[in-house]
Amino acid sequence: MVMAQIKEMSTKNKHAVAVLQFMHEADTWKRILEYIQVENVFLKTRLAEVTREIADGAWLNQAEYFQNHFVAEDQAIALLRHDVADMELLLKRELEEDGAIIKEVRKHYKKLRREMELTEQRFNRMKFEFNHYLADFL
Repeated sequence: MVMAQIKEMSTKNKHAVAVLQFMHEADTWKRILEYIQVENVFLKTRLAEVTREIADGAWLNQAEYFQNHFVAEDQAIALLRHDVADMELLLKRELEEDGAIIKEVRKHYKKLRREMELTEQRFNRMKFEFNHYLADFL
C-alpha cells in the first residue's frame, strides 16, 4: 500500500514537472513569436522604402513575392499565438485534473513544438533570402 502511494506521488510530481516545462516552453514560444512579428514589421518597412525608390518591373515582381510572404507570416504568427494560448489553457486544465489528460497535453505539445520549429526556420530563410536579394539587386 505504501509503495503504491509513493509511486503515485512520484508520478504526480513527474506530471507537475512536465507541465511546468511545457509552460516554460510556451512562454519561450510567445517571446519568439513576438520577435518574429517585430522583425517582420522591419522587413515590410524596408520593402516599402526600397519600393518607393525603385519602380522597375523586375523589382516590383520580386517585391510582390516578398510582400506575399510577409503577409503570410503575419497570419501564421496570429494562428500560432492562438495555438499557444490554447496550449496554456490545456496546461492549466491538466494541473487541475492532476494527470488525467497528460497524453492529450503531450500530443498537443509535440505538434505545436514542430509548428514553432518550422515557423522559425521558414521565417529565417525568408529573411535571409530578402536581405540577400536586396544586397544583390541594389
